[in-house]
Amino acid sequence: GGAMVSGLGAKLLDGVLRSPLYPLLLVPQARRTMVRTAQANGIDWPGARAWIAEQSWEEVSLEDLALSPPEYYCRPFHAYEAGNLCWEAAWEQELASKAVGARNFPAYRAEGEEAFRGAFEAALGDLGAQVPQGAILVDMGCGTGGSTRRLAEKHPHAQKVIGFDLSPYMISVGQRLLTSAPLDSPPWVSPIRA
Repeated sequence: GGAMVSGLGAKLLDGVLRSPLYPLLLVPQARRTMVRTAQANGIDWPGARAWIAEQSWEEVSLEDLALSPPEYYCRPFHAYEAGNLCWEAAWEQELASKAVGARNFPAYRAEGEEAFRGAFEAALGDLGAQVPQGAILVDMGCGTGGSTRRLAEKHPHAQKVIGFDLSPYMISVGQRLLTSAPLDSPPWVSPIRA
């Protein structure tokens, strides 16, 4: 039953992703929709992206990684030919998160991502989740660290909050944002506090 349906769904999705139409038509359209959504909700995608891309970036060698990313992580994904293993994906990760939040929580516009994350936090609280004094929090798949920074703000009593991501590009951008702190307004889309 269910395993067969999910297997069929995975094959169908894989077929779409491997289709020559995917990178030519679907990816650019999806990206344009994301950028338009962001801009329609007061998120300065072009300005923030230009600001982060103009920073000086050291070349990243994927061969030097202590971990080898799984195959799926290296496939084209979300409009990026190299998936999450490229600068473009890292520069736009927090912008895309803001746009998705605005699209999924339209009443909140540019603060939709805040509503989205707040809903998760409320649900975890309802389930009894707690962060004890001196805890070490690990944010798996942290991207550029937006959720990691949020955890650190929400749980100052934690001993440490660690962000982990397989993409050295995401980690580099997250580290740069922290060294650029404080950024409470443009050019970046999220407050960054030291």
